[in-house]
Amino acid sequence: MTLPWQKWTYSLGPGQVTGHWDLFASRWSSQQHLGRQQTTVIGVVPSLRWRGDQGRAAWFAQAGSGVVFADKYYGTRHKAFSTRYNFATHLAVGMNFGENRQHEWMLRLEHVSNAGIKKPNPGENFLQLRYAHRF
Repeated sequence: MTLPWQKWTYSLGPGQVTGHWDLFASRWSSQQHLGRQQTTVIGVVPSLRWRGDQGRAAWFAQAGSGVVFADKYYGTRHKAFSTRYNFATHLAVGMNFGENRQHEWMLRLEHVSNAGIKKPNPGENFLQLRYAHRF
């Protein structure tokens, strides 16, 4: 779910920057030595989005960084997180389409780690293809 920052915009070059809160819950699955593990992760990530043509372009670039919390320590056969709270940082490109731009596709690269607060800090990277519909 995204919640736009209603009254905040910033002109940058030929475009416009807007912001929103990205609120999410996800389920991570990994293979452990003793079987599969499921971890539920919730997150709050403030994000900035730049659109060209003074904010009217269909295409956009986005970046964000925020906090995520897991219900248990995440790990795989080859690595283990040392904290249940971590930071999520992403870069993305996407576009809106439809009569009222209600549809959105985004290609997003996200990195989750504890930023070196506690060792080990292996981190996890995700390449996401995301679809959203605005109501």
